Amino acid sequence: NVWGLHDMHGNVEEWCEDWYGPYDASTQTDPVGRADGDFRVTRGGSHGTIPYYLRSANRAGSLPQDKSWLIGFRVAMGPRPATKALAPPPPPRHQQDVRQAIPENLAVGPDPAIPYFRAPRRYVNMPEGNDGPLYAQHNHDPALVECPNGDLLAIWYTTIAEPGRELALAAARLRYGADAWDEAAPFWDAPDRNDHGPAAWNDGKGNIHVFVGLSAAATWGNLAVVTMQSADSGATWSKARIIMPEHGIRHLPVESVFRMKDGSIVLPCDASSRGHGGTAIHLSTDNGQTWTDPGGKLAGIHGGVVQLGDGRLFGFGRGDDVPDSTGVLRMPQSISSDRGKTWTTTASIFSPISSGRRLALIRLKEGALFLASFASQPMAMTDALGKPNDCTGLFAALSYDDGVTWPAIRLISDGSGKTLERMDGQPFVMDVTSAEPNGYLSVCQTPDGVIQLLSSRQHYAFNSAWIGAQVPR
Repeated sequence: NVWGLHDMHGNVEEWCEDWYGPYDASTQTDPVGRADGDFRVTRGGSHGTIPYYLRSANRAGSLPQDKSWLIGFRVAMGPRPATKALAPPPPPRHQQDVRQAIPENLAVGPDPAIPYFRAPRRYVNMPEGNDGPLYAQHNHDPALVECPNGDLLAIWYTTIAEPGRELALAAARLRYGADAWDEAAPFWDAPDRNDHGPAAWNDGKGNIHVFVGLSAAATWGNLAVVTMQSADSGATWSKARIIMPEHGIRHLPVESVFRMKDGSIVLPCDASSRGHGGTAIHLSTDNGQTWTDPGGKLAGIHGGVVQLGDGRLFGFGRGDDVPDSTGVLRMPQSISSDRGKTWTTTASIFSPISSGRRLALIRLKEGALFLASFASQPMAMTDALGKPNDCTGLFAALSYDDGVTWPAIRLISDGSGKTLERMDGQPFVMDVTSAEPNGYLSVCQTPDGVIQLLSSRQHYAFNSAWIGAQVPR
């Protein structure tokens, strides 16, 4: 170029000293970026970069400890600019005005013996003019966590296209006692890198943990795993830290994190970048500082995993469907007796799910296992009026014997005939025998006993009595 520099486009991206952040609106001379942040700037694109990003003027970025076949550096010799760095930008809406006091009645909720169902609320409320880093086109793959202060925090990805470099994480907060979710705001976005698959978890000790896959560039097949924590209900967050640095498969977090009886933390991750191929788990025995991959995988991607009463791990997944005794394909269920090294798979009683759908599985505080999934074909269950019927769409199920039987299965609908939006913005009718037809699910149970369930756009709330049966006392 005119300054005599060669190879400014392509080869490998080049690390810059600047912390990434939005440009200031005023005129600047020799800008040096922000004073702090998660991401250092990279420029120039790489040998694998599409032309849109293959410019020295384009600012990409990543965590300073990240390394891949796309990032390198160039030695620059000269005086350091004397320009003062800009202060970090103000926090997004979901980090503002976060109450720290824990409500006295946090555990007081609907009578557990009386069925409770609240009409669904939309939690994906995008501001006007979504041209990045929030987008109206595609909002999907939620993580949901109950905050110590009683708020709910939802995190999901927002993008134009799922494989795109523009894919970023958005978040919204439902403040304790409020009826509506706050407007969405950015949560975390490695610049020009696909940030795929958020998972969130409350460790029961006052801390929220978030896990996300960090792509080398676009798409979700070359992820490293990143984590960050908050000790103040999401008002502030630790700097993001890479816990699984190798970019590759088995690193796409799934929303099913929990702690085993021995204290180990279980983080499920897709073991394949395809629509089938299994779910791996990663284990931490030192409260999330280090992680190991036992090497096995349960059948199906996007797996939901729990621990059974006898210590074994149990889960469901999407894809890798298994025929039952009559030859009908069913959702696979897998059990591991060796902490995820090997898994045994059999056919469940549930219909398999396909593209655009993800199940949710947790153990409720009452002791029962809770499953939410989708019936794409008519399935015998309790309808919205509490009567047995053949129903389709989103359903909930309870097991009181660690997944051996599921005596309570109910359509998640109030039968109102209300028209709502599914994940692609298309309408669906919440009817007596039909419910939301697809979406990615995430679930938690708040201290008041209410089961909080997200689909890709809607927030449902109900108790176990509403599903149709009480846990035996």
